[in-house]
Amino acid sequence: MNQTIPSFVFKRRAWTAIRPWMQVLIVAGLLVVLPGLLCQVADTLLSDEMSDAIGGPAYALLDFFSQEIPEDTTEQELYAMAEEANTLSMTFLNACVGFYTGAGKILVILGAVDLLLTPVFLAPLYGALLEALRKKELNFAVCLRYLKLSLKSLLLFLWMTLRVGVWMLPGMAVMMLGVFVPVVYELLVLAGFAGSMVLGVRAMLHYILAPVVLVDQPQLSLNGCIRQSWQVMRTRKMEYFMLRISFVGWQLLISLIGSIAVNAVMTAIALTLTMMGNLLLTIYMNGAVVAFWDAYGVKKETPADAIREMLGGSAPEDDLN
Repeated sequence: MNQTIPSFVFKRRAWTAIRPWMQVLIVAGLLVVLPGLLCQVADTLLSDEMSDAIGGPAYALLDFFSQEIPEDTTEQELYAMAEEANTLSMTFLNACVGFYTGAGKILVILGAVDLLLTPVFLAPLYGALLEALRKKELNFAVCLRYLKLSLKSLLLFLWMTLRVGVWMLPGMAVMMLGVFVPVVYELLVLAGFAGSMVLGVRAMLHYILAPVVLVDQPQLSLNGCIRQSWQVMRTRKMEYFMLRISFVGWQLLISLIGSIAVNAVMTAIALTLTMMGNLLLTIYMNGAVVAFWDAYGVKKETPADAIREMLGGSAPEDDLN
């Protein structure tokens, strides 16, 4: 059985490293969350318009598919229902296209920017967190130095996404098979979807540390970063999953604060608090991820090393060679 270091050890190390350099890390973290915050602000401002444009057709389509079909329904009635379903679906689709090509176009643009810029700006944050974790001097110049890895970080993100997609192909193939075997269509679609998700999540967990590896060892190729991540994560996927799950309470609290919308003033306050909460949580959570990599990928720590550190001893020295 693989021995594991408790999640609270990584979280404690992250918080200890973050506190002395909070101002610098807030700037680095702001770069990461800013595209997402802009999406959130735009979504809030356009929520009423979106509801007016898409809400009616969406509710009509949902009500139609939630109704029960009587057993004595004739073939002619079933055909009429199919025609109605097609009409409602096209109405909903046209409403979505109309909104997102009009007022909602800004949401599409900001979503694309968020998708592409987040992995780019994660490099300076990971670099700053690694410097802080290893008790090195940290300033804004250090963060900016890691921006030279921006293009490589983006290419790594795209390459990881492609590889995860390839792992999901068998499940997608099973789903497509359902089209040609209508007798077991629902079973094949369900099995294919489940298989696709399991394989995709498994591959994503294998590659999840690759962006941190890139920042820590920029001389490696994209496949080299993925390989280093795989070597750590092949036996520690559940441990990493539990580390991320340990932050769910904070995420739920931030979401609860963001749902307060009694009036315009409360909405503005809730949005501000949500932005601040997301920023601090991003720094804290990524700090724990960096500590995870530093412990297993660099220092090759064991639970005994972590216990010795908690009891007042010292953790293994960084092996940066």
